Amino acid sequence: MIDNKYIVIPIMTGTYKDATVTILNSTFQVKNESAKSYPAPDFGSWLVEQIYDVNKFLADARGFYVFFKKKFYCPSCSTQLDPGLRKPVETVYELKFRGFDPFTIKIVFPSVGCPKCGKVCGIDMNGSPGYDVSAAILQAFETEHIKP
Repeated sequence: MIDNKYIVIPIMTGTYKDATVTILNSTFQVKNESAKSYPAPDFGSWLVEQIYDVNKFLADARGFYVFFKKKFYCPSCSTQLDPGLRKPVETVYELKFRGFDPFTIKIVFPSVGCPKCGKVCGIDMNGSPGYDVSAAILQAFETEHIKP
């Protein structure tokens, strides 16, 4: 039987274009002295699901980029948002993966507060929902040599 060893990494930060992601006090598995991996194989997909589906970090984008101006809507209440008001905003989530201790993820991304419900909604003007945030997460993992 293999004895899994885990460590808590106090801080990891990654940046990609408009996105900066900081992960605090997260647990990872130690493979050997120089290799670390996710605490479980499905951790990466779980993390993406938490950010984009459970917490609904990004505004809903509707419309065609080529022919019409894209419109953005709050994922909580469907109020139309003004992308001209977006500015870098830090959004913080405390997440708990299975039986591991909770950890914190901070995302700085151009966002707008919904005028109706107050939810902070990230607005991806490039048409690639969340690519910059996902790339920043991967870059944070790379700073600590973490492989899936």
